[in-house]
Amino acid sequence: MPRFAANLTMLFTELPFMQRFEAAARAGFEAVEYLFPYAFDENELAAALKANGLVQVLHNLPAGDWEAGERGIACHPDRVAEFRDGVGRAIEYATTLGCPQLNCLVGKLPAGATHRDVQPTLVDNLRFAARELEKAGLKLLVEPINTFDIPGFLLNRTDQALALLDAVGSDNLRIQYDIYHAQRMEGELANTLSKHLAHIGHIQLADNPGRGEPGTGEINYPWLFRHIDAIGYTGWIGCEYKPRATTTEGLGWRQALTAPRRIGFIGLGIMGTPMAGHLIDAGHTLFVNTRGAVPDAVAGRAEACANAAEVARHADVIFVMVPDTPDVEKVLFGENGVDCSSIDPIATRDFAARIAALGCGYVDAPVSGGEVGAKAASLTIMCGGDEAVFEAVRPLLETMGRNVTRVGDVGAGQITKVANQIIVALNIAAVGEALVFASKAGADPAKVRQALMGGFASSRILEVHGERMINRTFAPGFRIALHQKDLNLAMQSARSLGVALPQTAGAAQLMNACAALGHGQDDHSALVRALEALAQHPVMPDTHR
Repeated sequence: MPRFAANLTMLFTELPFMQRFEAAARAGFEAVEYLFPYAFDENELAAALKANGLVQVLHNLPAGDWEAGERGIACHPDRVAEFRDGVGRAIEYATTLGCPQLNCLVGKLPAGATHRDVQPTLVDNLRFAARELEKAGLKLLVEPINTFDIPGFLLNRTDQALALLDAVGSDNLRIQYDIYHAQRMEGELANTLSKHLAHIGHIQLADNPGRGEPGTGEINYPWLFRHIDAIGYTGWIGCEYKPRATTTEGLGWRQALTAPRRIGFIGLGIMGTPMAGHLIDAGHTLFVNTRGAVPDAVAGRAEACANAAEVARHADVIFVMVPDTPDVEKVLFGENGVDCSSIDPIATRDFAARIAALGCGYVDAPVSGGEVGAKAASLTIMCGGDEAVFEAVRPLLETMGRNVTRVGDVGAGQITKVANQIIVALNIAAVGEALVFASKAGADPAKVRQALMGGFASSRILEVHGERMINRTFAPGFRIALHQKDLNLAMQSARSLGVALPQTAGAAQLMNACAALGHGQDDHSALVRALEALAQHPVMPDTHR
């Protein structure tokens, strides 16, 4: 989990500034940052850091007349001497405070000037600052800021910041990447962080809209924090947001990330095992039950229970990851049980009502993404349930999945999963038919697939399952028998709704044929075997690897 620094300009504002250090330490922060130290004696600030066991990770260079609306002077040709004096003053403070890096707010475009007019001044000033900071063992940062909050600010996007770094040409200059500003101006947070991590020296956060704490807006912070860990960022993340209430009341997002929970997990199969592993890796205590022996990946890291009732006695949240509706019915009696199995939506609503009568919450949360998604914690999780219950378990779901969505009330998750399985099955059938056709017509199916990947027919199914059909690698990621069950649910539901699903019916028959041919435990990409049997022609021989 990333390390978080309290921004004392934004947090604990109900207290005088010098009292915010103690408040940050009491709240569990180990580091702080703030906009400017210059209104205070540097030794007094250093004493506050030391007394509260805190480190300071960032402050800004002097930025002109802040109260008058100035937001930096590095781009002002007529204020070069003032800027360079400010660099010296900032170095003095940073040295006393043990602060390893300083941020330069480049400023608003001066009235009547163009970007071209001020670029030489900005580049020269940053070269000077980077050189002087390097002499003192400090890093220099520049920060893109959105134009909604600060109209006229000169630096707004990551690509502009990268171009500025190139123009300055100093290894001592990095980007301060503020997630809130980046979300407003460009989005693409994860990809940008991954691609340009080597140029990022510091990260700050706030949610959007409103610049509130994580969890108050549109940014999926639990997933993003895992991504930041995964790409190898080891610096601090500054909490530069506006608390909705008091700072302490708004720290629930941080507590949810770090507080371990007692979790039950029933069903440690191909997907359940890596999902449970992610919960363990996040620091939670797991109580597990499964058919047969507990897999090695979980054994020794979780407490094995003899049955579902024992799991329920230990856990306050239970995940159920078992094959079918009758299996779920046997094990769904634990507080705030979360059903991740794909089962009948009508039965799901009945189960939820029975669970609610016992005073517990219920979320149906079927998953998509197969074994690969389960191992990578990138599952799509489709949820149905009361909003408050969903929000209570959402951080846990986001530990296992990338795209976690509450679709509606109980049953909505299962309905969404059935729709997902219809789409996936029809795509597998379409790819299978195309490759059987191409192969029997004499074309190389591997080259046909390669060509199609560059056109409108490209899809994730063609990419992954098309390759499996060609390479004859049908080790189960998601078994035909389970997809067969899901399509049966689709047909049963369609019958009760009076809806015709002719293509789904055809795909279901192909699944049935595969099972009859002995391939029920193979990956669902082996549906192509039914098409090959009808054509009396394989896409490739089974000896092909």
